[in-house]
Amino acid sequence: MSSNDDAPNRPPVRVRIRQRPPALDQPPVTRPDSFEAEPGYAVGYKKPPVHSRWQKGQSGNPRGPKKRQKSLNTIVREIMTAPISIRTGGRDQVMSRAQALVLKSVEAASKGNDRALDRLLRLYAAAMPDDGGGQTAVASEQPLSATDEATLAALRDILMAEQQAEGGQ
Repeated sequence: MSSNDDAPNRPPVRVRIRQRPPALDQPPVTRPDSFEAEPGYAVGYKKPPVHSRWQKGQSGNPRGPKKRQKSLNTIVREIMTAPISIRTGGRDQVMSRAQALVLKSVEAASKGNDRALDRLLRLYAAAMPDDGGGQTAVASEQPLSATDEATLAALRDILMAEQQAEGGQ
């Protein structure tokens, strides 16, 4: 048997010869005079070529810093202060979402919603500065008018009637 019979059938090996591209008939690229190095200037460590140095007025980071991810506080602040349009009294008003929520809470409290009233009073207490070092506000020293006394008497009678009705059941 010959040695050709032992080897599998393979195609013959092609030899590639790399040819150089034909010389271009263009003159060499010239650089502006501003890029020319000073005579005797040696390019090396901490001495970049003149043409690759920063140009005057050119920023080193033209796209600016990367945008950072917003924190939860920032997101909430942006959303709550964003202006929205609300129709009140037949006309449109532009206000922040926080103002709209407080307005809605005032409306609900005035309609008798106890939870809304409690939240609104807590919000009001937190928003008002502490005047008396933890003491509650003192009522005005003016005497009550006849109307005020009559209103308080009627309220007292209603509350007493409710307590008696609850106690009787």
